[in-house]
Amino acid sequence: MNGEHLIPVHDAINTAALALSVISPGKTVDIPGTGPKLQILGDDLHIAQGPKAFPRKTLRAVLGKAERVMIHAAAPSAQHYAAAVETATRGLRTVIIETQPSHEQEWLSYVLRKVPKAGVLIISPNAARYGGVAGTA
Repeated sequence: MNGEHLIPVHDAINTAALALSVISPGKTVDIPGTGPKLQILGDDLHIAQGPKAFPRKTLRAVLGKAERVMIHAAAPSAQHYAAAVETATRGLRTVIIETQPSHEQEWLSYVLRKVPKAGVLIISPNAARYGGVAGTA
């Protein structure tokens, strides 16, 4: 992966005053400011560990007011990230959870429990697992 999937994110940062925060496992975060913001929880660097890899305080800060959550457990695609940028630049609190297929269900359960009103989109090679389930992001 050469980072081409992040081109829409970088373009939005440069043209739409979009703020970006990328949070790694084990890190705490203070997310100041207002305005369009895209937050990425990076649970896919070497080994995905699921929500337990992040401090609860961080998960509350990032997901607590999320309106749209994308659980991304597939190969990165500029189209997927452009969709998240679009929702963020429309003023919706948007979070991308980058993970591996082995932890997508754990993340989905966590998000549905902690942020039940958020629109959730799952990008997964296991799409058949979610047959008949539709969501928004």
